[in-house]
Amino acid sequence: MHYNLSQPLFLLSPSWGEKKDNGGIREVSTESQPQQPADIPAQDQFLLVGRQGGEKDTPQAVAQINERDVGTEDHSFRADLASAVATAQRYGIHLQALVFPRNQFNPAYAQDIVDAGFRVCRINAAGWLYREGAGDRYFRPDVRAARLLDAYLGLAGSQVIAWDAIPFVNGLCCLPESRFLRPFAPRLRAIEPLRLERITGEIQKAARDRGVFHLWWHPHNFGRYTEENLALLRRILQAFQRCRETWGMRSLTMSDAAAVAASIQAGLQGGAARCA
Repeated sequence: MHYNLSQPLFLLSPSWGEKKDNGGIREVSTESQPQQPADIPAQDQFLLVGRQGGEKDTPQAVAQINERDVGTEDHSFRADLASAVATAQRYGIHLQALVFPRNQFNPAYAQDIVDAGFRVCRINAAGWLYREGAGDRYFRPDVRAARLLDAYLGLAGSQVIAWDAIPFVNGLCCLPESRFLRPFAPRLRAIEPLRLERITGEIQKAARDRGVFHLWWHPHNFGRYTEENLALLRRILQAFQRCRETWGMRSLTMSDAAAVAASIQAGLQGGAARCA
């Protein structure tokens, strides 16, 4: 895939799936609306797969797995990964992207993730609101309140990601989130325009600065107040459309974005080596 630092990216990353406990695997999902084959047995129903066919023509599959804390039995985590990969392969799906609950990635497991065949995982956004939210701190009332305010007021600043700032750990692309698309809340209706402005403003900034904006959400959150949620998503997509027409912004899957980031950073390292 040909890509360069002069091209901006809008990354849409909905996490599909049912919350089921199956050997530690909480959710396996795709980055596009899944087509559930009727012949998948009940024990494998936690796996939602995309259209059948060649990998280049189908949505990229994303596995979501509960990660253990450091110090617990690593073989359990490796077994969870192997189970997800093996189950997907039975239905012709090649898993490449991994998402942890609340995006709480632990670098200690990067090599295990790479060895299982994954190339990218999603990590938390930059800033104390998100980094300090790991573990039990995630549920602290002050941290939760600050994250809610950030969705409307921008407490954490811009979350546009530079291509050359995307981190890699043992070859694993750690793609930061930019913004979680929270579901509509009637009690916050009066300030909904601020939330839309926050998201579309960052999309436009990513387009102007040739960066990456990674928006993600849980589609099942749209089950309530569906009209309001879809109306917001429609306006976000319209903002992306304008940026695509004006600045050439593109939308990629997580795995495609990882390939681009790896190519860009390899080129930068090669250039630095030649200069040296």
